[in-house]
Amino acid sequence: MPEELVDKKYRLEKIKAAKKKMDEEKLKKVNITDTDAKIMKHKDGSKKPSYNCQVAVDEKEKIIVAADFVDEENNLHPIEPMIENVKETLGYKPTVVLADAGYFSYDNVKFLLDKEILNMITERRKEWRNIMGNCGRKGK
Repeated sequence: MPEELVDKKYRLEKIKAAKKKMDEEKLKKVNITDTDAKIMKHKDGSKKPSYNCQVAVDEKEKIIVAADFVDEENNLHPIEPMIENVKETLGYKPTVVLADAGYFSYDNVKFLLDKEILNMITERRKEWRNIMGNCGRKGK
């Protein structure tokens, strides 16, 4: 058995630290082995300690040009940090962005329009007309 599991003081310290984190951050659960990982619901319904990874891939060369991970369960992320990561890696901004519906928000669409980057984000149908109308574009 690993020594840290045999040592009662070590285990007690880990439990106290976990309890403190739960109280401070008002969490229902905390992961003792990886305190940065959040408990996230997966497609199969299970809940496991996880990270939400995001990547940007160059379409022509088929290589990852930027990557990031967050500890948020949802995919409602601002797109600007990833665009900045791509720009830092390549030395220039992308001309086209293809992303899933998790990136479809007023702020992301407006940011891409302002930066003159072609937006190919899958829309959430309920939000599409409102967002595009607010960005000065008309939907059909």
